[in-house]
This record gives sequence, structure tokens and C-alpha cells, in this order.
Amino acid sequence: MINASVVCSLLTEKFSQSTGSRKISLQSPSAREEEVTNHLAELLNTIINCHEFTVESEISLDYISDDLTEDEIDQYAVSEDSELDPDFNDTDNDDSDGLLQKFSLDCMKKVIEYYDERNPLTGKRRRSWKGVKRRFKRVTHSSYISRFRAYIEKGGTRTQKWENINNYVYHKFEQARESNLPVITTKQVTSKEEVQHSADEFVSTVRNLLPKYNPDYVINTDQSGIQLEFYSTRTLSFKGERSTAINVRSKNATTHSFTVQPCVSLSGKLVGPLFLCLKEPAGYLSENVRGRLFKAPNIVVSCSKSGKLTTDLVKFWRDNVLLPSIASHHTLLISDCWPGQSNITGIYDNINKLYRLELPKHTTTQIQPLDLFYNNQHKYIARRMFDRVLLDGLDINLSEPLIGPTANATVLMQGNYHGKAPYLLDPITGIESITTGKSINVKFSYGCSISGTDESGFASAIELARLADVVIFFGGINQSIESEGRDRTSIALPSIQLALLQQIEKVVRSAIHVIIMSGSSLDLSFIRDSTLYGSLIWMGYAGQAGGLAVAKVIFGQYNPGGRLPITIYPASAQQELYNRLMANGIEVYVITASHEELVRMVLCDRKYGYNVKPENIIGITTLLKNGTQMTTSRKQITDNTYNQKQNLNLKFTFHVWSPQTALVGKYGAILTYISQWKMPIFVTGDTPSSDGYMLFHAYNQQRGTLRLWVNRRDAYLTLIKQMQNQHAKEQKKNELPVTADKNWMYVTPNDLRPTNGCD
Repeated sequence: MINASVVCSLLTEKFSQSTGSRKISLQSPSAREEEVTNHLAELLNTIINCHEFTVESEISLDYISDDLTEDEIDQYAVSEDSELDPDFNDTDNDDSDGLLQKFSLDCMKKVIEYYDERNPLTGKRRRSWKGVKRRFKRVTHSSYISRFRAYIEKGGTRTQKWENINNYVYHKFEQARESNLPVITTKQVTSKEEVQHSADEFVSTVRNLLPKYNPDYVINTDQSGIQLEFYSTRTLSFKGERSTAINVRSKNATTHSFTVQPCVSLSGKLVGPLFLCLKEPAGYLSENVRGRLFKAPNIVVSCSKSGKLTTDLVKFWRDNVLLPSIASHHTLLISDCWPGQSNITGIYDNINKLYRLELPKHTTTQIQPLDLFYNNQHKYIARRMFDRVLLDGLDINLSEPLIGPTANATVLMQGNYHGKAPYLLDPITGIESITTGKSINVKFSYGCSISGTDESGFASAIELARLADVVIFFGGINQSIESEGRDRTSIALPSIQLALLQQIEKVVRSAIHVIIMSGSSLDLSFIRDSTLYGSLIWMGYAGQAGGLAVAKVIFGQYNPGGRLPITIYPASAQQELYNRLMANGIEVYVITASHEELVRMVLCDRKYGYNVKPENIIGITTLLKNGTQMTTSRKQITDNTYNQKQNLNLKFTFHVWSPQTALVGKYGAILTYISQWKMPIFVTGDTPSSDGYMLFHAYNQQRGTLRLWVNRRDAYLTLIKQMQNQHAKEQKKNELPVTADKNWMYVTPNDLRPTNGCD
């Protein structure tokens, strides 16, 4: 750990020697000396807190004792008969403990060099994998050899590359700090003497000019412009921050397809409105776009074909952003020279009280402004661009009703498993806390309950919507509809809420914004496909402060990523799967661990649209009885007397009639109730323990059965592949055709998403 006092003592000694002073008086320091001391202390603390270095040594590899002789080590040498151990496997994927992250690139190289060492006489490796394991105790698995090779070839792991980049940037930053450059420092060492001379002259000029200007009117546009790419070398760390975690070289990763030109002063303030240059292929905004574009007082919008600034757009920025902001103040403007834009200099000529400094030609990639104020504000702006919308802070006079059964939800926001919350902030409370003191009139109407048929609240809700500037509807479901102990026959929004929305659609003057509370799928494609709806937010069960969180999203104080942690399918997706298979001549059977009659109530009832035959539902069957008869649904199907409606008059018993239809029982059900001769052409599963037996034993080589594995967990995929290898070995051992590893297809749940799905 760095001791700041030791560093300060060393600095004192160093400067005493360089100035020839033998004795330094600390009795009455001047104001300037105190200022320099405080600034230096801040710099030291920043360096100490922002960066840490890892020193790798042989000890970190857990080397064995040096007392071990070469003879003892080489007892694990490779034999004459084999180059590698027979159990060596470079494809193993055993890295669950994350041990590889603990090795530096140099450590990996040492392991590979040790493993690859050859006998000069025979040309063969001197050591086997066991010898490596003996020497490097933390290299616990043979697969590390192949992984180390791959990492060395790629120049290290991703984390190591980040560390190398950060250390490199910090090293250059440290060099600049030692040179005492307050505004500009070199990004990298260059041998171009002329470029360096230009940079030095520029630094000297800036030093002399800074005392003559108010820091509020020392403006740098080159450093703060974010033009399609955001260079990691232009950002360091906030004071007190422990690491710099941003390395972006993709236009989509920062600003997508536009240029944002925030203007930052030396004092750390944003100057004027934000300039936004959109990317328009035609090079201009059409009448339709200009008519629909929201006019915000804190944003100046223009466009170009590329989305980058042009000379004409710089003039536009000068007249609409810069000059109105500086008024009559003496201003120092630092900007890029823009090689190739020959007439850029004339843009700023003859502007009273504005002095422009141009970064030396060809030095844009050699020198970067690294003053702490600039860096802090630049990075702060970039983060704010991700965390906030551009319309923040507008004073808009709005009438905004909150309608719907979850607007005042509290306990519901906690989901079905939760402790006792110290407080609960519902959406109404959250929105009121955001809008307090603003010209936004918030009103609430319950409208309807989450489910049911009571429409008595419709009238007041519809009247509020009719008079409103903005309508926000809070809907969703609760644990009376979804929970572990409940099954749903539909993923549509409850009918009472749909009815209320349909009435609101008829009277609103602007788009409806919908907020949904739910823990599982709801088919909201009607919102996606309708122009009557402006936005859709799925907030899930957001917890004790969920109301405030969603309010911040609504009013632009936080801009979420726009991606759900789940995929929501339309209600028709499941029915479509069943019906398409049957339409192509494929008989669909459903083997379930539930009671057959319960499953038939949904899959065999035509109103739900699955259209599965009753006899094709194979599950747990119990005895059915009344005062005169005792039977089972499976017996009725065999006797061709099955009648689902009549069975509703019979009493279910606890006496199980059919064998278990889970685990091994799935394959047993195929043989017993479908056919012992007609093997399936297609079987699918996603859990090794319950589906594995069926997937391996229901395969028929003559029919070319396709086995589809839905990979919902990587650990399950690893396990099913191990089962394939094990079964294949057993088949080979018993001189049987090896089929266990044949005809497999692997997909993820998202691969099965229908083309008309709703994410």
C-alpha cells in the first residue's frame, strides 16, 4: 500500500536537491504554496485511489519447493510410447471456479514453456501433464494447457487486455503529471519532433492565456465533442474512483448514429444548449420529420448525411449555441483544426471578444486535453447520456391522469416471496414526488380491479382520459392469477383491463402510455401494433421503491436499457406450434406428469385452440368412480367410450392407475400407450434427469428420429453431452450400433421464438 507521507517526503527531498535548497521553512507558507500543496495532495490521492498494480511472481503460481530435484520432477516425464497422457483432454470445460482469472499472461507462458520443453536428444517432450501439475500446483486441470495456448495467441484474456490498456494509459498520464502540464499532455510517446514542438508551444500559449480569462469562458469543443466514436484514451478517472471502466470503439456503443456536441468550460460547466446532429441520408430533415420533432428549449437539432459535423453545421453551432451563450464576455475557445476543412478558420473571424486557439495540425491523435476539470465533465456527460434523456428539465404544463388497478400497488410490487419491507412506494407516490413544484397536474382513477367484471369505475377513468394531455395506464396481474400453484389458460391481459383500454382509446387526444406489473408473460402485441399507444414499460414486481423507480423512467431521470430479461411471446405462439405440426401430418402426443384430465381441459377444448386429441394426452391416471361404476380415462379410451363431459360427473380418487409418466416413465408411456413399434420421428427435452432416458431410448435409426435439445442452462448441456459419451461407450462395448451421439440438434429458447413474437 502506498504511504502518501513517504511520497511527500521524497518529493520534498527531490525538489530541495534540484533547487539547491538545504533547508525548507514551514513556518509561514504563502497562499500560493498552500494552493500548490493542496492540489498536489489531491493528485496523489487520485493516483493512489484510482489505480492498483498486480505484481506476479513465481510464488503466485504455487511453485513447489526448490529442494525438489530435477530427477524427482522428471519422474513424470513423457514415456517413449506416448506424447500425452491417455486421459489428456484439451476440450474439457471445467472452469467453474474461475481459476484462470488468477493467472497473468506471463504466468501462462511459463507453464506452456515448461510443458513444451523438449529432450534435445530425442526431440520429445520431457514432461507429461502430470509433471506440469506437480510443478504448478494451481494448474489443476489438463484443459488449462489448451486454454493457456489460446490466451497467449490472443494476447491474454479480456480482463488482462483491459488491465494492460489501463496501465498503459495511466503510465502516460503519470508522465504528463510529472511534466506539470495543466492542460495538455501526450497520449503516447512520439518520435516526431515537429509535432512535439507544436504541442509544447501550444501548452506554453495556453499557460500564458489562462490567467486572463474567467474559467467559465475558457471553452474546449474538441475534447467534449462525441462524434460517432468515443476514445477511451480521452477519459481517466473521477477523483476517488478506483478504476476506469470504459473502452468504447463502436459508434453504436456510445451515441448510435448521431453526433452530440456538448460544450464544456474550464470550470466544469455545460455551456449553452446541447447541439445534436442527426444522421439523415438525404442531408436534411423532411417536412414530416420537422413537423413531428419535439422542440426542446435546451437542445439545438440539425442533421447531415453522415451524422458528423460539417463546416456549415459548425457555423450553425456557432450562431445558435456558442454566441448566445457567451454574450459579450471575453472568451477563449479551444477547437480542432479539422484537417481538410480549409475554410474552418474563417468561421470565427471578426467575433468581438472571442479568441480562438486551434490545436496544432496533425496532433489531434498525439495530444489530448487532460485537465481534471475537462476529464471529469467529459466522462460525466457520457454517463449522463446513458442514464438520462435529452428532454430533462423542461417546464411543461400538463394534465396527466394515472389510470388502472396497479397505480397504487404496494404489496403487489414485492412479488410472492418477500420479507417485511421498511417502506413501500407505490407509483402514485413516486410520480407525485417527481412532479412536485412542476406544472404537471396529476390525477388518479382506479378504473377497474386487476380482474373481475365490475365496470363501475369506468366512467370516471374515461372522463379523466378525455380531458388529459397525457394518459398513463397502470395494468398487469397479481398472485391470484400467476403463482407457483396456479396455471393460466391465457397470457392475455385480464378482460376487464382490455375493456377499459378499449374505452379509453375512443376518447384520448394523445398516445396512451402503458406500465405493466407482472412476473410472467403477457401478450401485449396489441399495444406494439397500435398507433394509439406511445410507449410500453414492463416493470415486473419492482420492490419496495418500485413506484419511485418507474416514475424516474417516465420523467426521464433514468433511461433504461430497453431490453427485457425474458422473452414474451404472443398468445398464439403455443397454439401455432401444435397446429403447424399437425397440419404437416405429424401426430402430436403430450406426455405430462400432471393428471390427464386436467391437461385435457385445456389442450383438448377447442376454445383454447390447441386441438390435441384426448387420447394423445398421456399422464397420471387415477380411478374415476360414482355410485354405480369405477373406471379410468385410459380404460375408456381403450374401449372407445371416453366422454370428457360425462367424466365431470365422476369423482377423482387417489388411486393411481397408470405408471409414472416422468423420468423413465416417459419412455414407458410411449411403449405402453402409443406403440412399441412406431417410434417417434421427433423428440425434445430440456432437463437431463427427466428427459434424458426418453431422448436416448426413443431413438430409432431406421426412422431417423431427430433429437432436439432446448438449451436453457449451459450446465444441462454439459451433462447431456456427458450422457451421450457414456451411452456411446456402452453401445460400443456391447458391440451395438453407436447411435447415442447421432441426430442431435441444439437450440436455445430464443431460437424457438416465432417470427411475430413480442420481445
